Amino acid sequence: MKHLIPLTTICTLLLSIGLKAQSPATENPDSLDSLSLEQLMDVKVTIATLSEQSARETPGIVSVLTRKDIEKLQAIDLVDVLRWVPGLEIAHDVEMALSISVRGLWGQEGKVLLIIDGHEMQETAYGGYQLAGRYPSSTIERIEIIRGPGSVAYGGNAALSVINITTSSAEKSPLIQVNAQGRINADGISRSRLNAESAFQYRNFRLKAFLSASQSRYGTGNIVLSGESGRDSITKNLSESAGTRDLMAGVHLNWKKWDLKWLGNQYEHPSYRKVTYQQNMHSLLLSNTWNINERLELKSQANYKYATPWNVAKDSANEYLDNVRNFRLGFRTILRYQAPKHLELTAGAEVYHDDQDFINLNPLDPNRPIHFMLQNLSVFSQALYKSVIGTFTAGARLDENSFFGTFFVPRFGYTKIFGPWHLKLLYSNAYRTPSLYNLKIFPETRPEFLETFETEIGYLSKNHRVSVNMYLNNLYDPVIYTQTSGGFDTYRNDTRIGSKGIELDYYGQYEQWNWAFNYAYTLPHENRIELFSLINNPNNFVAFSKHRINARLNIPVISGWSIQLTQQFWSERFSQNLGLVPIKIEAQWVSGLMFSKKWSQSGWMLQAGVNDLFNTRLSTIQAFSGYISPFRSLGRELVLSFTKSLDRL
Repeated sequence: MKHLIPLTTICTLLLSIGLKAQSPATENPDSLDSLSLEQLMDVKVTIATLSEQSARETPGIVSVLTRKDIEKLQAIDLVDVLRWVPGLEIAHDVEMALSISVRGLWGQEGKVLLIIDGHEMQETAYGGYQLAGRYPSSTIERIEIIRGPGSVAYGGNAALSVINITTSSAEKSPLIQVNAQGRINADGISRSRLNAESAFQYRNFRLKAFLSASQSRYGTGNIVLSGESGRDSITKNLSESAGTRDLMAGVHLNWKKWDLKWLGNQYEHPSYRKVTYQQNMHSLLLSNTWNINERLELKSQANYKYATPWNVAKDSANEYLDNVRNFRLGFRTILRYQAPKHLELTAGAEVYHDDQDFINLNPLDPNRPIHFMLQNLSVFSQALYKSVIGTFTAGARLDENSFFGTFFVPRFGYTKIFGPWHLKLLYSNAYRTPSLYNLKIFPETRPEFLETFETEIGYLSKNHRVSVNMYLNNLYDPVIYTQTSGGFDTYRNDTRIGSKGIELDYYGQYEQWNWAFNYAYTLPHENRIELFSLINNPNNFVAFSKHRINARLNIPVISGWSIQLTQQFWSERFSQNLGLVPIKIEAQWVSGLMFSKKWSQSGWMLQAGVNDLFNTRLSTIQAFSGYISPFRSLGRELVLSFTKSLDRL
């Protein structure tokens, strides 16, 4: 495998140099997928500041993917999609739960905010979520990702990044769409998913709904569990664990300026311990938009969320975890004023109340409380001024927390579009208070503070889009989680960790041809935390590669057929056990080949191909020094996907 030539990368670079700029194909302004490159970059995004701006001028490092982009990535769930975003990596936590790292910093402990149709997917006990075999890619209409702090607008759970997903839109046909995806490897069916979505509009009433069910295996072979300094090592075979099960449903009702949204999710995650963890969530949102006059707009939202994270299944013999139930009640209101002479003002307030109940007490500590509460009040504001020399943004958030008192978070940005070029200079802070479970076990835990500097320069033409950004992160007093070989949670504040790097993102198109290439270079910065530091190797993180490359090429053939070539690269990575013994994982290439065919009149779409063409079996590593060795993916998979769209019943 180390001698494999990355054909897709070479093709991408040659095409980007050799093709001349031509006028794009005819556009349909009603569909994001049919917009030209210039029009797509002018589509408004709100993720960075809660006000509508184009991706080029918004004060954030933003990636936008449409459904058509995702179809070309051989993605079946959100893990597959996020691995294509520069700066994002997937690693595993305890019990092999998959989650996200952003620019080398581990985000599982409540530092990356995931939003689906307005629902915040974090459970409030631990502040995180699991991604393995979860969240169907085929229901995503659009995904916006800010690679950097979003705390001014969204609070502490957005310290490292915000991922905002919009499912299919009720304004568009098809009225009904059904998708079935399956993957087969040498051991049988590795992953499968069936989902249906519908959209309906009648005058001022709009309805959309989706239902998705899936089963997934994501690891194979043996893993080694080791204690301190490698003692008491135990080997477990992952084939003895059942796969994940995920059931998700969502309903969105809209009438004039009113929105009612419900999202439900039931998830089962098996462990190598032969324990099944169950996670359930229900989220309900009610929101209203009131246009007071042509310049003044008021948006209000009330939400209720119920979650049961990391609960042990009833048939499990393992009782070392508490079963918990979390409730959140919240209210948010935002007032936006469009003043004359290019000034826009936004102000808002948010309040939430968190409740946590312990269904059964841990027998090892019978004195733990069975009820825990937290309240938080926030006010935030932003001023945006457009002038001939550029756009200036200043924002701030003030939090009053029932445990930790008052915190102030500022954000400043300067953006300038000059012809085909754009420039961004950004400075952001973020505070994140410990989660309910952190506080329950270690009430002396303090909030963590992040400081980020970012700059980006980009170029856009009819057929080419390229951007290069640099960043510097400093995370102070981070809340560090570890788990002993006996399975007990520990949380504590450590001193400091940071990261620095460069990200390049390029996209090109010529008539029906299109290609993409991105590269991320990530280094530790002032890393003083032993769990994330490699012994005698300060220029590498535990688990995360220094160099990452993604490339894809879409080739039209005949009669609606197309070929997608994909290539991903991870430079050498390191795992490290609790005894601080590093293990080197050599560089890995993962290639894919997909054939697609659309029948526009009948509404059918077929995709077939091979994922991990050369059977690399990508390694997934624990994100910090721990007692679980890396595990390998399932390797080469045959991929088959059917989609049927109906524009009428």
